[in-house]
Amino acid sequence: MMDNIFSLGLNTYREAIRQKVLYGLMFFMVLLILMAYFLAQLAVGDADVKIIKDMGLATIFFLGSVVSISMGISLVYKEIERKTIYTILSKPVSRTEFVIGKFIGLAVTLFVKVVLMTCLLLAVLSFYPEGADWNLWKASFLIFVELCVLVSIALVFSSYSSSFMSGLFCFSILMVGHLTDDLVSIVVKTIQRTKVSLPFPPEVFEWIKVFSFDHFIINSQIVYGVPVGMNRIFFGGLYGFFWVVFFLTIAVSLFRLKDLK
Repeated sequence: MMDNIFSLGLNTYREAIRQKVLYGLMFFMVLLILMAYFLAQLAVGDADVKIIKDMGLATIFFLGSVVSISMGISLVYKEIERKTIYTILSKPVSRTEFVIGKFIGLAVTLFVKVVLMTCLLLAVLSFYPEGADWNLWKASFLIFVELCVLVSIALVFSSYSSSFMSGLFCFSILMVGHLTDDLVSIVVKTIQRTKVSLPFPPEVFEWIKVFSFDHFIINSQIVYGVPVGMNRIFFGGLYGFFWVVFFLTIAVSLFRLKDLK
């Protein structure tokens, strides 16, 4: 089983690396980080370093999300459309191995991309008196975890929907995931202000924040030097692992039900 998953993951990684769109996005990311460096020259005091950190992390997250969704939604759908899925499944490869192998291949691709971009960001910061901020690795790690969650979500929709609809659903989930905290706060304050009668206390809505993607975002703390303990990183990674397993289970179940005859 592990041999099949490893082979599928390796082939997915090689295919992802060869795609021109990935190189284009990486070039764009490099360009944005360098732009952050030049824009920071206009800042006063140590604000220039903060701008570089903030824009650099935001760029890694944004373009990483684009790669995760755009390539994630095509992992299964493209194989079905090109009918290469029949060749793969005709071998001793189960549908579970196929989905997990595809996920691992793209996850490794994203890991390499995040590491390279973080190294570039640290290299830019090394030219400043403050030097490189190694705490950036904490933010980059949680960004990578969120990107893995996005890939698992993309695999769910890729298992039964078209590329366009899958992309639309994924971007919608991403936006809602990062707006959850704000939406819950607005709802709770509105209920308290209007004194609407509910069969349960308004604080119950706070539990919805458990599903927020903001658990992965510590960019502001890192940029402004707020200490972030390793327990925060550990629970963020554990939280992401839970969602990856959850969505991959759904993706495998849907793919098993798909009629490929």
